[in-house]
This record gives sequence, C-alpha cells and structure tokens, in this order.
Amino acid sequence: MPFVKNALAPGIDVQPLFLDPQNGVWALRVIFAPGIALPKHFHTGCVHLWTMSGSWHYAAYPDQPQTAGCYLYEPGGSIHQFVTPATNREGTDTFMDAGWIEAMINELARQQGLDKVQYIRGQGGSYAVD
Repeated sequence: MPFVKNALAPGIDVQPLFLDPQNGVWALRVIFAPGIALPKHFHTGCVHLWTMSGSWHYAAYPDQPQTAGCYLYEPGGSIHQFVTPATNREGTDTFMDAGWIEAMINELARQQGLDKVQYIRGQGGSYAVD
C-alpha cells in the first residue's frame, strides 16, 4: 500500500492500516520528517503509538524523548503537541491511531492520482475497496 504524501502537513506521510469510524478505532503508519511540530491537539479516544525509527517528544516534555522501540499509551482527552527534532537524521516512523483521518486520506490520495487506498475496515472486516 502506498503512503499518502504530505497528508497532515508537508513532511508527514500516512499509510492507513485500519479505520473503523463507527467504533473510533484507527491504526496508521506515519512517517514524520525532521522538524515537524503539529498544532496542540487532543484525541477523543486513547492513543497507542509505537516508534520504529527516529525520535519525537511532546513540546511540554522535551526531556522525555520517544525513540526507536518506544511504546506510548495516552488516555483519551490528553492535550499535547507532537514534535520531531530538526536534528533528527531520519524520518520518525510510527504506528499510531487517529481520528478524522479516513476522509482526508481518501481525498488526498484522489488528489495525488493514487488508486483507491486499501486498508482493513470495521463492519465485519471488509476492505475499503469493496
């Protein structure tokens, strides 16, 4: 499955893996370029995030970097700002959940001329291409 390039902002590439908007469960692979700072935000549900390469931290906690092999659990409603240091020598590759991503991913994929994005979907384990 291809990555949707510059999905949330320039330098953020997203590969949707599982999207179930009815139950609020999402799994994404996201690669963040060095020097990314997302706006302060929160997720309505919990977040599980595994960092596979690179590093990142919350702006409020620069002394708690998440590096390759780190797993993070965040309860729903936590307010934070995600940052990848400009000094990173590689993209920060993560698996994560997200909220409103399905419509955005499909629209950006369409704009980039990609075929319909394929991922496992809720509602009985069907695929988005059905």
